[in-house]
Amino acid sequence: MRMCRLCLVLSALWMTACGAGWADGGGPGLPANAPIRDCSVHGEWNGMIRGGMLAGRMVSLTFYSEGLARGMSGQIRLDVEYQYEDNTLTIVHHDADPPPAGCPVSQVGVYRLDFSPDCGNVTAYSVSDPCEHRRRTLDRLRARRQ
Repeated sequence: MRMCRLCLVLSALWMTACGAGWADGGGPGLPANAPIRDCSVHGEWNGMIRGGMLAGRMVSLTFYSEGLARGMSGQIRLDVEYQYEDNTLTIVHHDADPPPAGCPVSQVGVYRLDFSPDCGNVTAYSVSDPCEHRRRTLDRLRARRQ
């Protein structure tokens, strides 16, 4: 049984080292020793989308303390249910109008947030997200607090 667990751990480490699971094959790009800053995600953020079907568009997101966020990118309205702890943003559900920009409820996305020292800028890095277009949209998204 221990050998099986060790094999699973080694397989996961190998996949991570090789960049498996990321659209560009490059892994999350966030250094393992990146500091965890005591920054709040709450408030309004504006940024430029770098990938996916919304590449090149500005996005504005407002995170509320109740675990809800709302935003706009062009004519697309975004509604997000999230959890946030220790610089980890877990997107429990995200819907968009017009479709198909949303993701099924069963597809939870996990992102590591790297804040600037003053907590005024943030970069999101995909840790895991089975929803491909959301991952391509949010991975390496840089935003500034308004």
